[in-house]
Amino acid sequence: MTHGYGSGLGFFYRNYDSLIKGFDRIISVDWVGMGGSSRENPFPRCSTPTVTQVLDFFFDTFDEWRKTLKIEKISLLGHSLGGYISGQYAIRNPQVLNELILASPVGVQEPPNPDNIVNFSSLPFWVKFFNVAWNSNVTPQ
Repeated sequence: MTHGYGSGLGFFYRNYDSLIKGFDRIISVDWVGMGGSSRENPFPRCSTPTVTQVLDFFFDTFDEWRKTLKIEKISLLGHSLGGYISGQYAIRNPQVLNELILASPVGVQEPPNPDNIVNFSSLPFWVKFFNVAWNSNVTPQ
């Protein structure tokens, strides 16, 4: 099971008892950089990676994890951004999937219209606080 942006594997804790009835085992994965995972950043701060580069990063780390555990075939559930990444992973790697379950998948959209962008300095303190916390690698759990 894969979580959405800014979340962690604890997101699913109330679902395990019900879900285990249909599977031999359940493994929840924290995407690298979120939840309790490492804060690896493969991209230099001055660069803006493409969607493909970011997906490749997530796919590579996920495949490394899967191969380390010697998991050949998986049933993959993805929620929110985890659903988007899981769906893209399924397109590229159909040979490793038993099934794909998408729960409220969210994709990557085009950049917003500049007229709709809010100036950061005009945001309330609490929004700025959470932004600073997030950029300092503090993930809500």
